[in-house]
Amino acid sequence: MTKSEAQNILAVHEGESAEKVKQKYGEMQNDYQMRLTNAPTPNLKRLYQKNILELNSAFELLCPNIDHLVASELPSSEPNFDTKFESPKVTRENFDNPPKTKKRAKKKEEGKGNVWASIAVGLIILLLSISILGFIEYNNQTEIAKDQADAIDKQALNLEKFNKNFINGKFKIKNNGKKPFTISWLIISYTDENNEIQKYAKSVNQIIKSGGTKEFSETKGGDVVWDGSVIFYVCKIKKSNGISYQSGIWSKDQKGGQLKWNWD
Repeated sequence: MTKSEAQNILAVHEGESAEKVKQKYGEMQNDYQMRLTNAPTPNLKRLYQKNILELNSAFELLCPNIDHLVASELPSSEPNFDTKFESPKVTRENFDNPPKTKKRAKKKEEGKGNVWASIAVGLIILLLSISILGFIEYNNQTEIAKDQADAIDKQALNLEKFNKNFINGKFKIKNNGKKPFTISWLIISYTDENNEIQKYAKSVNQIIKSGGTKEFSETKGGDVVWDGSVIFYVCKIKKSNGISYQSGIWSKDQKGGQLKWNWD
């Protein structure tokens, strides 16, 4: 992995401070970890595990002398209450001047009890409110993660379909009819050994009899001009009742490794 690739993974600019890189790393690692935890499919789990490994490698490359974020450095998802309550202090004045009557002392004690009860109720309400808000936020994040996972799965499925359509095959035609027809010319697109799109166009004038099969390719002077590979094809066909032009994607149209045509 290059330094430029690491910067792209962490979405930081060249010359960014170590603290900024560390902050960005922590945010992205939290995000990927949440997606990994809520991933609905094994494929997505593997994808997020790979993303986390790449993220770690990028951080180590850009900040080799800084440790990864630990749990204590990340924002806590639990409320932290460190409220201390001290009991009332007994002073000399209180000691020397006790309540004149038991009734007044009793009311004072009841007042203190009501204050402590109100504080306790307030704390309980506060804790319940925080718990409810946390639950709502968790559900919202879960829904977001699920929507993102569904979108990624859909993109992966579309990419898989796209790749299946653009696979080379050997161009072969079978005459399933009772009358012969002629392939006048071909225009073919295919991928070469370097995975680059190439084009082949040729006037062939090949007759295919009833039940016959013809496989197309071309060599010249012992060298292969076209080995018959095809992704997309266009051809002109002469038949007994006229002329037809056919085109399509090889992987979708062929059956059993060949195009089966009947032009009777």
